[in-house]
Amino acid sequence: MSIASKRKNETLTLEVLHELNILDTSADPEFDALVRAASKIGNMPIALISMVDDDRQWFKAQVGMPDVKETPRDIAFCAHAVLQEDVLEIPDASQDPRFSDNPIVTGPSAIRFYAGAPLSIANGLQIGTLCIMDTLPRRLTLEERALLKDLAAAVVHSIELRLAKRRLGVLLDSGVKSGSTTSELLVDALGTVETAIAQILREGGDASFSSDSDLRQMDPAESARTAAKERASYQLQPAVAAMHLCLTASSALLGITQDLLHSAQFLEPEERERAWKKLAADTKIAGRAAYRAALVMADPG
Repeated sequence: MSIASKRKNETLTLEVLHELNILDTSADPEFDALVRAASKIGNMPIALISMVDDDRQWFKAQVGMPDVKETPRDIAFCAHAVLQEDVLEIPDASQDPRFSDNPIVTGPSAIRFYAGAPLSIANGLQIGTLCIMDTLPRRLTLEERALLKDLAAAVVHSIELRLAKRRLGVLLDSGVKSGSTTSELLVDALGTVETAIAQILREGGDASFSSDSDLRQMDPAESARTAAKERASYQLQPAVAAMHLCLTASSALLGITQDLLHSAQFLEPEERERAWKKLAADTKIAGRAAYRAALVMADPG
């Protein structure tokens, strides 16, 4: 049996994995839904979201293995999958010298097929996989491989979003207590956008739009006329357009903030301070620019 080597950035990867606070946590509806979706790829009997820890793989969500929460890392197929960037596919593990004598293959589970897409976060750190398995040999189509990778990306997005929210909460709490310049800038920037959106909501945006079901109930000519009229009404309301601008700017600001919080952990203290100040200043400028643009669009005169 071939035992997978450690990841190139093993120490850092484990630090990030533990920072996620995802190991040994209870079931989560979002991850459960994603793993169920993965099991639909070729009607696989087994699908797992696996986190590769120091000496084990732990399952955040699973289909087909309800009584198994983790396995030793030495026998984990996923420990091999996290060593590469693309999907690891094993058509028939009983014929693969790396896995033919693996207890997952020779034992009661009798696994033959495996495909695992790495969960890559923090600039390429592979913390685990989204994998699917079967007791019969098989191969994925190109479309199925692409879908597995897309679902893995959705898992990563969910993980990173939760981490960013937690980091931001800690940073803002710290800023309020200590008067940190970086935190004050972030609070100012995000508050600026919230103010802009609140003002736009007060100033206008009162267009009413027919639902899709309402339009479908009209005859084609009437439906087309109604849709055209509503589009024109929308275009003539700068407040509505400004609101969308502010929402877009707010999303961009959150992205900048997430990058700031993420990159800081990999920098030396002096580099971190410079990077935080620059990114925070950019964020503040972006927020104020969005606010000014919103005011102009809401009241062109």
